[in-house]
Amino acid sequence: YRHTDQLGPAHIIRKFCSSLFSAAWKIMKSSILIQALFVLGMTADAKLANAPKLLRANKDEQQEWGRHSTTPRQRTATRDNGGHRALDSSSSSSAMSMPPIDEIEVVQWSSYALSSTCELKYRVNVPSDTNEEECIGCSVSMEVIHDGEAWLGIAFSTNGRMVGSEAVIGTPGDTLEDGLVQKYDLNSKWSSRALRAMDAQTLTEASIEVVDGQTIMKFTKLLKEPGEIEILPTGDNILLYARGYGPSLGYHAKRKSFGLNLM
Repeated sequence: YRHTDQLGPAHIIRKFCSSLFSAAWKIMKSSILIQALFVLGMTADAKLANAPKLLRANKDEQQEWGRHSTTPRQRTATRDNGGHRALDSSSSSSAMSMPPIDEIEVVQWSSYALSSTCELKYRVNVPSDTNEEECIGCSVSMEVIHDGEAWLGIAFSTNGRMVGSEAVIGTPGDTLEDGLVQKYDLNSKWSSRALRAMDAQTLTEASIEVVDGQTIMKFTKLLKEPGEIEILPTGDNILLYARGYGPSLGYHAKRKSFGLNLM
């Protein structure tokens, strides 16, 4: 009886139902797992599809921030420039404006006492497209100021002697040749043959006048000119100084030679 009951229809039905339920549960778990994987895959695809848009938005945000902000170095530049245009994030060294070629860097005036009554003021003018070492196109501006009325002369020399030197002489006298500032070759100690006006009169801003009892001669001369004694921007130059007894050109009342470093 007991053996027959175990192999009866009820036992077979229970075994079948248990197997069917177990198979259904496994299928359901597999379906849930598949659905979860499907949802994850769809989410990943959506993020990948939106990635370029997110990158573009981030880049646009950074550019917008850059237009409205400065780095600490840029803020310092703004303060140092005293309110002038400062470099922004889109600027570069190549975009910076360069000074014009003809712009001149002017060195401050220096002075040298020629005598108890006469002073020499001078400065070197350096074009912006060169430097003090090469000094291409450099010039020197000079002012000779004498307490009194007299002709004045400054000469450039190679040995400190009058003969062979090249002079700039100004005469504030009353003749037609007076009131001029010109370049001369000094060929002799004798007044009749000493001076010969140079063919190339290249002085600029040249003048001589008497103001309140002082004779003031001014001129600007290139440091290096063809066929002339070169004036050094750095290093010792040998110069001569002379002044007359009066405004008309004649024998000198005072003269000296001296060395001068312009810079």
